[in-house]
Amino acid sequence: MIFYFVRHGKAKGNEAKDPLTEEGIQQAKQLASFLNTKIVDQEIQLITSPFCRAFQTAEEIGKTMNLDIKKEVLLVERNLGNTSDLSDEERLRRIKEQFEHPEMSFPGGESNLDVTLRVKKFLDQPYLNNGSVKIIVSTD
Repeated sequence: MIFYFVRHGKAKGNEAKDPLTEEGIQQAKQLASFLNTKIVDQEIQLITSPFCRAFQTAEEIGKTMNLDIKKEVLLVERNLGNTSDLSDEERLRRIKEQFEHPEMSFPGGESNLDVTLRVKKFLDQPYLNNGSVKIIVSTD
């Protein structure tokens, strides 16, 4: 089984509804052309995060390669939680600390362990085990 993990093209922001910029659309088209020459005569599944910038990138890939798109909610970004009362320096210090202690999280957010378990749940999805090449489009 072959996986291609793809990050979305350049976007107007980092919120779930932020679209690609014109440059990001061009990046997605270039990527689609590249993948279309790289993956030949194989069954392909195109799976994307539901975030707008990832989905738009997947749309360009799907158009070029004539593929249907599956949105997968398990591919959303980590919910960092409430960090608004922290300085940038303190936020960064605590994020680094969370890599040493993966069960830690900010209030209302996901821990690194939560994200790891969510990604494992995605990788255990039965539809991924059909032998096809997978193109996975996500955010960071």
